[in-house]
Amino acid sequence: MKPPFNTLTISDVEKLRKKRSCIPVGRSSIIYDHTMAEILSAQTHLKSLYKVRVTLPFTERILLLNNIY
Repeated sequence: MKPPFNTLTISDVEKLRKKRSCIPVGRSSIIYDHTMAEILSAQTHLKSLYKVRVTLPFTERILLLNNIY
């Protein structure tokens, strides 16, 4: 079971960011849809971990990878 995003540690995020974001699933595709509120909440959590500027594309990618892995 995947951990909730707000409980991810910096080591979890570092492991996720090294993973591939494109996984072949045959002929069908899976859509992960995140609201802007979820993305901004995740960005706030990542800013608390990294203490630097965290961009929205990076946040969206980590959210996606957290759903996949």
